[in-house]
Amino acid sequence: MGRRLVLPALASGTVLFGGLAGLFAGPATQRLWGPLATPEMSWTLVSVGLLGAGVTAWMQTRLQAGDAAGNTAPADPLSALEAVSREAVHAAGFVVPPEAGGIRLDDLYVDRELETPEQRYSAETALLDRLRKPGITAVLGEPGTGKTSLLWRLHGRLVEQGRYALFLPAGGLLNGLERADHALALPRVRQALEVARKRHRRPVVLVDTLDLMLHDQDARVAVQELLGMVRELDLACVVTSRAGEAAYLDSDGLGIRPYRLLDYSAAEWDRAIRAYSRVFYRPPGSTGPGELDYEQARAELRQAAARGLPLREICTRPLTLRMMFELYAPGLPPSQIDTARLYHDYWERRVIRDQRGADQVPTSGPAGADLSPYAEALGLLMAAAGRPDVAQVDVYDRLAARVPRGRHGLREALRILTGRGVVVRRDGRLAFFHQSFCEYAAGRALATRGGRAVDELVAQVERHPDDLFLAEIAGHALRELEVCSGDASPVVARLVASAEQQVVTTGLRVYARLKHISEPVATRVRELVPAAERSQARQFVDLVPTVVQPDAARWRADLAAAWAHPDPDTRARVLRALTRLAAQDPGAVADFLVEHQCLDWATSPRGHAHVRELPPLLRALYPGEPNWVRQEIARRWDQAATGRQGPVLAALLRAAADLAAEHASARALGAELLRRLDRLSGVGKPEQVEAAGAELWYRTGGPDRPDVFARDLGARLASGEARLADRVAVRGLGRLAAELPPATVERVLAGLVVTQESAARTLVARHVLAPLLAGSDDLAGTVRRFCRDRLADPAAWAPDGPAALIAEALDLAELPARELAACVPDQLPVTRDPAVWFVPPWRPELTLRAAMGGHGGAGKILGMRGARVSDAPEVGSDGEESWPSWLRYLIATPERRVADALDKLLDLAERSGPADGPAEGNVHVLDGIRRPLADFAARLATSETPGKRRQGFAVSRMLVTRGLTRPPAPVWLAARIEGEEDPAAAQELLELVAAAVRVAPWGRAELELLEQRLDRLRASCREAATGEDTDQRWLQVGVTAQQVLVTAWAHLAPLAEAEDRTQALVRVQALALEPLDAWGLPREAALPLLGQRLSRLAPLAERLLPYDAEAAAGLVTAAARCCGEHDPAPRPTWKRRHAEAWRRHLRQVIRDLRDPRRERLLTDLARHDEELARHAFELLGQESLGLPEWFARFTTDPELRPELRGWAREMLQKYGRRGGLSTWPRALDLIPLRHA
Repeated sequence: MGRRLVLPALASGTVLFGGLAGLFAGPATQRLWGPLATPEMSWTLVSVGLLGAGVTAWMQTRLQAGDAAGNTAPADPLSALEAVSREAVHAAGFVVPPEAGGIRLDDLYVDRELETPEQRYSAETALLDRLRKPGITAVLGEPGTGKTSLLWRLHGRLVEQGRYALFLPAGGLLNGLERADHALALPRVRQALEVARKRHRRPVVLVDTLDLMLHDQDARVAVQELLGMVRELDLACVVTSRAGEAAYLDSDGLGIRPYRLLDYSAAEWDRAIRAYSRVFYRPPGSTGPGELDYEQARAELRQAAARGLPLREICTRPLTLRMMFELYAPGLPPSQIDTARLYHDYWERRVIRDQRGADQVPTSGPAGADLSPYAEALGLLMAAAGRPDVAQVDVYDRLAARVPRGRHGLREALRILTGRGVVVRRDGRLAFFHQSFCEYAAGRALATRGGRAVDELVAQVERHPDDLFLAEIAGHALRELEVCSGDASPVVARLVASAEQQVVTTGLRVYARLKHISEPVATRVRELVPAAERSQARQFVDLVPTVVQPDAARWRADLAAAWAHPDPDTRARVLRALTRLAAQDPGAVADFLVEHQCLDWATSPRGHAHVRELPPLLRALYPGEPNWVRQEIARRWDQAATGRQGPVLAALLRAAADLAAEHASARALGAELLRRLDRLSGVGKPEQVEAAGAELWYRTGGPDRPDVFARDLGARLASGEARLADRVAVRGLGRLAAELPPATVERVLAGLVVTQESAARTLVARHVLAPLLAGSDDLAGTVRRFCRDRLADPAAWAPDGPAALIAEALDLAELPARELAACVPDQLPVTRDPAVWFVPPWRPELTLRAAMGGHGGAGKILGMRGARVSDAPEVGSDGEESWPSWLRYLIATPERRVADALDKLLDLAERSGPADGPAEGNVHVLDGIRRPLADFAARLATSETPGKRRQGFAVSRMLVTRGLTRPPAPVWLAARIEGEEDPAAAQELLELVAAAVRVAPWGRAELELLEQRLDRLRASCREAATGEDTDQRWLQVGVTAQQVLVTAWAHLAPLAEAEDRTQALVRVQALALEPLDAWGLPREAALPLLGQRLSRLAPLAERLLPYDAEAAAGLVTAAARCCGEHDPAPRPTWKRRHAEAWRRHLRQVIRDLRDPRRERLLTDLARHDEELARHAFELLGQESLGLPEWFARFTTDPELRPELRGWAREMLQKYGRRGGLSTWPRALDLIPLRHA
């Protein structure tokens, strides 16, 4: 009959309906009603009385969980995680979602730069390089700078490289905290990652918008657990976060490497304008009346930016740039628009009405529908929930009674807002298209409701000063109040007068974003800034140039106050702010630089760390003040050259290069600097000078005959007489060659690829040949043919031939296997000796990869070396999919260099993931070679040659650590310890024993066996080390044996019985706390070894916790007391390393202890080991909902050093006021109920 006949039957009477109640409660319900379980259909059926209690309850459960088909995690946690990743990547790939018009990110994305305190990097290059090894990288940026887009791009690049990447949205991780069955619940994430590692797949974990999880305590703990999990599983990870929230990541002992993603640089800005114009504007010749084509639009926007008009600030961030194009294309935006006005206009054109460009029609709903009541209510609901997305069912439950036309009106409004691209639905939840717009919606809702609403908002900020989500809402509210002709000065005055520093920070941020402020409030702010905390001053400066002030006097006074701050980084940010302001008023910026002697500071030793700010600043000033800029560069060059100040010289060269690229009038200056460079030698930081000089060399055009120049340059390199200017020229030629005709490139290479002088060889390989090998397809064939022809020449393999240079370049280029194979001749000209494929000047990893890429000669040689030629596998076009076979041949070859390459090759194999097909049930490339690898290691370990034994132990340790094989049997290890006569092999064997005891499920018997052999070894080594003929190598073996003994006791000692625990503590402390002079080592050598032994106690402390927490705390105290007694210095390097090694285990001790024992532990640490105490103070703050009252005494304890008291104050300020989830339920009360 179908549903059409069932529904009328149900509607005909309650008797029939009641009789089916049991059916609704059973499995048949899901089959019948599952497709109807949408919010709209649910409310419709409820309203006409068709649903009874059973089906309503089931349907509500489904709705609260979101779309069951999309959100219920599959049984296999890894498959579930992969499904979430695919969905997140798909969603991130749309700038405008499909239901609102569908604009794809790959049409708009431009390559970005990242910044560290040292320098700027290409984002893709830096991150892909970081992800080659395990570790955590954080990309930090302000809202709208393109963090999600960068992560999406990174995921794509990893996939292109054959890497296995998982893209995890932090919003889903938040949902996982609430639902144990969610694919992103942390236990399931751990299971998934562990499954991946067991399948020998090493995923790269990408976590987007982690700042969403840093607003409350429970989620912060989850973040620490997630990142700790990543580190524990030895994975590579990138997280993105807003910079403010990232303070909670800085010191977590996880070795996080931070990069900053700033606004678009000038080059990025230009590429972005080009990309956006092509998407939002029509091609030339196809426009209608009053419309611009994309070339006209780009030209107009560039001209407006060059004049310093306010809209330039709009164009510096991907989010606001996209909003601007969405609103105004195919016309032009108002030239005086700024960020605050953009958000206001976006609301006017997307929420109040659906006004679009002339060539677009409304995608849904009536164009004139004002949906402000619904959008504002949604923003307030998110403010109430404390997060920028809410469950769809909660929206209907909590807002229906507060908006016009109740549920029906709300449902229709959300449908229209989704069609307009303002609201998105994902994972059963609703969100605005960007978190920033959520914060704006909530702020606007508060601003439009007048004084009481704003007062309540400020009170909530004061109650929860560390809630940065709430602080952003406050900022938008006060800016919207100003846009609507209100006065925000009294509110700012209240915020900056707070005793709570985080509230003051919010006040300073709001002040910097406002155009109109009363003079008394401005004066008070300028008094605060010079003495403000560093983070406050930095945030303040970053915001000053984002608002175009009507009078330059405002920003000059604000930045002068910041320049007076003693923090060098704050001053560097002032220079960055002046760069952004230079286009608006170059004369005022130049006057500021002179008045405050900014360039004197930046080029002095005090400012060298920030001298990189000079090139963009001078570049921005040049159009308005060209003579002043040229004079300053020349003057500063003379000063820096006299002092051989490499960083300053590099900055000036970079500035000249930028100017030469854009202004013909600046090229003469660039040529003059290159002439002066030729006279320089012995400068500091020569690498920086060479890189910057090469850029200038390239920008000034290079020589008329590059091939002749390269021949002469190659001769100087070969003679060993190369100067600084020659090294600069090599790098510049590498840039220039990519643009030359193929025939000229070949002659350039012929001139340069001649040198065998080591440094010059690496210079040419790294900066000329490798980039050309990995460059454009137009030149790749020529360059690869060049390499193949040269390698086919027997003369290339002579001691002074170019084979070593070409091999180094091929290794640096990291070409795919098939492309590498194309660079190698079919037969090497010296193949009578097969060892040529494995020894210098060639590299064994190149042989392997060439074979994987289908190179017959390399494949044959591997077959000759490792097996019968007839056994050589067929090598087709699959490249990396042939890895199992080729690794079998590699491990069958007991050549030392081949074995050394195995670790790197296995790392690449693990990263490659499965060969093909779905993850579930698929055989990884390593699965077939685990046994051969173990046999290979065992064969080497039992060799009569010491060097091969050492290699065997090293390979075995590598396999055990990676989880590819089980540890060798304890009896075998004991026998090897007893019989090893070579100190180098013994050292490697002990490292294998340490790796084994860390992972093996051994116990008392194995511990006793190993202890017996290790004790004998220690005694014999001590005897050898103290005799007349002291062998320092055996002394090191003895020291390592003692460390391994500590490790064995810490991991294997039985602890269930009190007597066992006592024995373990006595024995392990006797080993670890041995006197410094026990081995006759000097103090400076003995202290680091003491730290290493003490660090190996940490796992034992954690293992003791379930049995005897007092003993665990006592072990921590004993380690700290030993550190303090042997070295009273507060923070030497060896103590820092010791404390870092303890941190993960110390966290668990602090988490499990209860007061007053925890207080006593921290007191002991503060007395004996300041470095360990610092970690303990921070861990206590992270693990507590709020620091206990007793902690405050550490801030005033006169027995502690002032530095430790200051650290305690910092921790108290950071963690002391932290509470639970910062919700604001009363926010919804600002919207009256309709019936009221």
